[in-house]
Amino acid sequence: MEWLMGKGKKTKIINTEEVKENKPYLEESYLNNSVMDKAVIKEIISLPPGIDYNEWIATHTLGHFNTLNLLYGCISEVCTTTTCPVMSAPGALTYLWYDEKGKKTKTLIPAPQYIDYVMTYVEKHVHDNSIFPSKFGMTFPSHFVATVKKIEKLLFHVLVHLFFTHYLDFVNMGLHTHLNCAFMNFVIFNQEFNTLDPKEMAPLEDLAQLMGLMPPPPIPVQ
Repeated sequence: MEWLMGKGKKTKIINTEEVKENKPYLEESYLNNSVMDKAVIKEIISLPPGIDYNEWIATHTLGHFNTLNLLYGCISEVCTTTTCPVMSAPGALTYLWYDEKGKKTKTLIPAPQYIDYVMTYVEKHVHDNSIFPSKFGMTFPSHFVATVKKIEKLLFHVLVHLFFTHYLDFVNMGLHTHLNCAFMNFVIFNQEFNTLDPKEMAPLEDLAQLMGLMPPPPIPVQ
């Protein structure tokens, strides 16, 4: 898949008008038998003794990129400028794409274009040896963690859109289990290594709570 270019851009979230939202990914029938054990994932993502911290972060960040690349490829034919005219998210949110000077490229860009921008940005950075060293003896730059945090944020936006807009497409293909597991891995990793601002979790907080990845919401006082 070819990614459209989107160099030097950043994103912003805006609120759109409130609408009644359908969230099939919260239905018990789709979560049963399709969620991995948290303890297993924690064991997989935990930093092994003797392994460099940055190398471990780099490995998993690249893994997240590859996983989302594959997942998006499964539904890319139904994620079009017609079906997804904006990069929508739960909570009546829409992700906007900004250039590095803070000027909007468009008021609202279609989800496929937004995702192309994300994937182009991430691919460029994870294959840049000055940021993600791949040769023995090379060192990680001082801004490595900051770059990873931006990458994880952008990839999470893609994950949010896949759940909110295309979950039933994954169900119809029998692939929702893979999407659920990718979400669990992503969340637990970022909780463990603090590479995603907790506020970014808001659109899928209810899903994380159902999966036991976050504390349940407080019970309203009567």
